[in-house]
Amino acid sequence: MSIRLFCDIVYLNDKLYDLKVIIHNDFHIPLYYKANKKIKISKIVIENGKLYINNSLITKGTGCRNDLRQQLYFFNDSNLKFRCNNVPSIIIDKKNIIKQEEIKDSFKLLNKLFKNDIKELLNYSECAYMIHSNDNNFFSGNDEINLGLIYLPNIKNKYYLAECILHEFMHQRLCVIENIAKIFVSDKHLNEKYYSPWRNDARPLRMVIHGLYVFTAIIEYWSCFLNDNKMNQHAIENCYLRILQNKNAIKIINKYSKLTILGQYIITKLIDINTEIEEKIKDKIENDIKLKIKNQVLEHKKKYKSYVS
Repeated sequence: MSIRLFCDIVYLNDKLYDLKVIIHNDFHIPLYYKANKKIKISKIVIENGKLYINNSLITKGTGCRNDLRQQLYFFNDSNLKFRCNNVPSIIIDKKNIIKQEEIKDSFKLLNKLFKNDIKELLNYSECAYMIHSNDNNFFSGNDEINLGLIYLPNIKNKYYLAECILHEFMHQRLCVIENIAKIFVSDKHLNEKYYSPWRNDARPLRMVIHGLYVFTAIIEYWSCFLNDNKMNQHAIENCYLRILQNKNAIKIINKYSKLTILGQYIITKLIDINTEIEEKIKDKIENDIKLKIKNQVLEHKKKYKSYVS
């Protein structure tokens, strides 16, 4: 509800919500309002970008202390918990803990590499929570219930932070596409029983396509560093790993899914991108590294052989 109200205010969507609810002190409309006590609400009105609760005008920022804007709106709510890859992730609720310079640097990097794409992707996601992380163990995530909301790790490495931002943006974009058009025929794609090359749990076909869609963008991201003396080896290995994982995903999708014309178009385009970048790196990766990554991918598949693949 809070994200919906946030979007109504930002996009000047005039709305009347007749409600009979009680909100508590964890109710938070980013940048605009955070409740500090229990309140009975009968009506919320958005009019010309202004917020009215029970006919009272709420001044922007009421109750909010740590909200900030850096490409995305970053806001805090210590009562919210989010699970990334089934690992509980704790929301950062203090502004001074958020690594704002790293956020700036990661967006500079993304805008340099994909200026027009990032401008478009920002239309799909405007809000973020930062989660407690370290540079060796971090996760990101997105929120399909509240489209536009993503979760990012609070890490120093701008390259990995940029990757996480792009990763979650692509999930959000595909969610929006799914909301307006069908990718699959029938509901078979919702059954959680299929092998995912990137996960330890069985996934629905829908999320296998999500993974392929997202990690194809990540391959494009790392391919931008193939001629960078500092990052090229890292980029080659990342590209090769994701290409092998994507190949497994493509086999599963082709074998078990029934796609609409739009779905077929998306898969064809993703296959073309993977093939093009694989051609670029095939002579750049050393045989021992290639074998190591192949074994890594194979071991993962063997470990979860009980899933449909």
